[in-house]
Amino acid sequence: MAGGIKAALEPVLDLFYPPGCLACGSSVEGADIALCAPCREVLTRLPEKGCARCGSPLEDARDGCSICARQSPALELIRSVAWFVGPVPALVHRFKYQGLHRLSVFFAELMESFSAGREVIEPSEVLVPVPLHRWRQMRRGYNQSEKLGKVLAGLTGKELASKALVRVRRTRSQTRLTHEERKLNVAGAFRVKNPTLIRDRIVLLVDDVMTTGATLGACALTLKEAGAKRVLAYTFARA
Repeated sequence: MAGGIKAALEPVLDLFYPPGCLACGSSVEGADIALCAPCREVLTRLPEKGCARCGSPLEDARDGCSICARQSPALELIRSVAWFVGPVPALVHRFKYQGLHRLSVFFAELMESFSAGREVIEPSEVLVPVPLHRWRQMRRGYNQSEKLGKVLAGLTGKELASKALVRVRRTRSQTRLTHEERKLNVAGAFRVKNPTLIRDRIVLLVDDVMTTGATLGACALTLKEAGAKRVLAYTFARA
């Protein structure tokens, strides 16, 4: 709940403590600017042209894309804007755990303007945020993926179905798990609450970070089994 309270107080706090760069703390020109110019310059983006399925660089791949090799077949296309390096981990942490909801605007604007992201945004018909379990969301006060999806839907004019997919089983933190352990951890953890919102439609899953893709894959499989025509995914960061 602390994150939700802090987010509600954010506009008031900004009046007395003008926000600086959210990565390094240095001064910025305006309150709406999340990163200073030097931190923006070291934001490491994924290539505009990479693997046709996941967008990763393929320069050193001899046997195809190693990231795609471990993804669920239900997840057709994946795109991400930035690698989880440099200022990105600090930004994601503040967005995810400290209630800095204005970062959803910064992330979504980069996602909307990233040319490779159009490959998943343009064909999609409905945006579905990756859900948190209700107890975790109550404890945190919000779902950061839902915040991100709401802003991205507004920027792109796409429909948002934030309640279409729910997490029905509490799972361990994925942080220290291997890819196979992550897959087992999230298997059967999701359910489509309202199939009419996604049936025969192209769904775009939205999340803040993709690590191995196990969570996105489990969500995609659940959506496909409930009747989604295609499932794509878009995250701000890629670990």
